Amino acid sequence: MIRILRPGGFIYIDHESSPATWEPDTNLAAYKTLCKLGLAEHIIMLFDTREFFTLDFWKGAFIKLFVNPRFEREGDIHVWPDDHIEWSEICAIFAEFGVTVENQVDYLCYQPRGGKEAYDHYHSLCGDTRMVIGRKKA
Repeated sequence: MIRILRPGGFIYIDHESSPATWEPDTNLAAYKTLCKLGLAEHIIMLFDTREFFTLDFWKGAFIKLFVNPRFEREGDIHVWPDDHIEWSEICAIFAEFGVTVENQVDYLCYQPRGGKEAYDHYHSLCGDTRMVIGRKKA
């Protein structure tokens, strides 16, 4: 991205796991527990949305069970303790190629299953997502 960015241009990276995601945090763990679907709820949702009856669902389930337990239909998402964004390396690359960090914010990603009340309680106590804006020097 930096190579094709014109001088003075911005790089915006958002919705990637923050370093806090990989560290023990009782508040974040409590929020995630509130937002997690139980098995019965998950099955009901699959039936209600008719997803249970799609080839895509069964193909994904097969791959996850027999080929790769990390498979996600959403694509190449880095959300594992040993496979995630290394923010220190991103910042080092920024510095090496003349990009300054203009803004960096860690925040709690809203989970609809948890509801607004839970989010309002936890968003000031913990975060799991990072947003960075970098600007290439002129």
